[in-house]
Amino acid sequence: VDGVKDIVKELEDKLSGHYNATWSPIFKSVGFEIGVHLFRYAIGAAEIIFGLLLLVSPLRPLASLILTAIMGGAIYTHYTVNDPVSEIIPSAVLGGLSFV
Repeated sequence: VDGVKDIVKELEDKLSGHYNATWSPIFKSVGFEIGVHLFRYAIGAAEIIFGLLLLVSPLRPLASLILTAIMGGAIYTHYTVNDPVSEIIPSAVLGGLSFV
C-alpha cells in the first residue's frame, strides 16, 4: 500500500507544476512560445503515433529514428533537471530498444 501511495504522490508532483516551473522560463528564454503542457501532450502524441508506425513495415526505420530522438530528448531533459539515474534509465532503455 505504501508503494502505491508513493507512486501516486510522485505522479501528483509531476503533474502539479514542478516541471512547469522549471521549464517555462527556459521555453521563454529561447523564444519557444508553446506552453509546457501543450508540449508534453505533443510529445506524448508523437510517441503513440510513431510507436504504432513501428508496426507498419515500410515506415519502421523512420519511426524508429524519430522515437530514438524523442528518447534522447527525454534523457537530456532528465539530466538537465538533475533527476536521479533511476528516472533516466527507462528513457535510455526505450531509446535503445527503439533504435534496434
